[in-house]
Amino acid sequence: MNPNVLGALQWVTGGVSLIAFLAALAFYAYRSRLKASLDIIQTAPEKDRVKAIDAFADRFSVDTSGLTKDQKLQVVMRQLQIRAHRQYIIAVSAVFIGTLFLALAFVAIHLGK
Repeated sequence: MNPNVLGALQWVTGGVSLIAFLAALAFYAYRSRLKASLDIIQTAPEKDRVKAIDAFADRFSVDTSGLTKDQKLQVVMRQLQIRAHRQYIIAVSAVFIGTLFLALAFVAIHLGK
């Protein structure tokens, strides 16, 4: 685990920050798992690579039965990259929306005074 993630634990002081920290931790863990899957496929020995590709291809709803080994590799790697990128976009969107709500709450509090 990245020490910077655990270093951020000192800034968790309330319920909202705890929820945000847990969400960030879940995102980090999922993204790390996707990257590890890519590494497993890329670093597998040539004789075991087909087994690794088939194992990961079963996770996706893509029929790879008629494809060559190299085509399966490309499909599986691309699917893993797409999932990792989608998680990144979701995280950035969540931060943006959270910042927007924080700004709205700040304005509402100061207008209410």
